[in-house]
Amino acid sequence: MYELIISGEKANLKILVFRFENPSATDKSDASWLVCQVNLSLPYFTANYDASFTANDFLCFRRDIEKALTCVSDEPEAIFQTDEEMLYIKLKFSRTGKIYVSGIAEVRELPGASLSFSYETDLFSIESLLKQLQKLKTEKLSYF
Repeated sequence: MYELIISGEKANLKILVFRFENPSATDKSDASWLVCQVNLSLPYFTANYDASFTANDFLCFRRDIEKALTCVSDEPEAIFQTDEEMLYIKLKFSRTGKIYVSGIAEVRELPGASLSFSYETDLFSIESLLKQLQKLKTEKLSYF
């Protein structure tokens, strides 16, 4: 299991990545789906739900974060956007070192059930997330 965590002072977003949904799939697009769980903890609200994300969702997010960390433009962003639209995360990097996390967590089985969230984090949390994403890529997603 892999834990991808974006922690803030009073908020925490954790994506648990367990395994491939269909490890015997021969088609690359079918083989890339991962069984995950989203745990979002905010003041007064908590969301925990099962989700499926693709290898590409995580690989693109990792690349976006790497670009944002080396970008010299004003307030770069990194986006985690999934095919199934069950989770959307935007990281907005400020010049002051703060990183603003915002997004929408949505449960597909309950139409209209969604939670918008926003909180602040810091570079340490994002660097830790990047290490976790790199470990996931190296150990689990090297085929993609």
